[in-house]
Amino acid sequence: MLAYLLFVDAPSVEIALLDDLSWLLNLLLWLAFGFASIVLLSETYDWWPAIVLALVALTVGRFFPVLLALVGSEATRKERFFVAAMGPRGAASIVFGLIAANALPGEEGFLVLAATCMVVLGSVVLHGVAGPLLVRRFWPARVAAA
Repeated sequence: MLAYLLFVDAPSVEIALLDDLSWLLNLLLWLAFGFASIVLLSETYDWWPAIVLALVALTVGRFFPVLLALVGSEATRKERFFVAAMGPRGAASIVFGLIAANALPGEEGFLVLAATCMVVLGSVVLHGVAGPLLVRRFWPARVAAA
């Protein structure tokens, strides 16, 4: 988006090139994350704490605070539920996980990174599966029209 604002007067071919390049870099980022996840999760021996943390972070730990924060907003009940259930979790988890991993010694930092990978991978699965189902359930007329 920033590139678009900087090059508003640029021909549409250049804008399309910037858009394609940003998509390519985004895909490379996720490819790198996938490789890092395989390495981290294949080295972790005790997965249960990471799995429990991911489940809590993806459900109760995120859902209710966001739902509570949206009380009193102009959003409808359906919209508040959807935002609470589908709100982004990955970027903040990665940043805080890296900060914690750098502050902790050796194995403890490694376990934090493994738990972070579990949360981000769980978020990708949750958004990929539950997102379309919730949209179809809450807004069936809009889905049928599209």
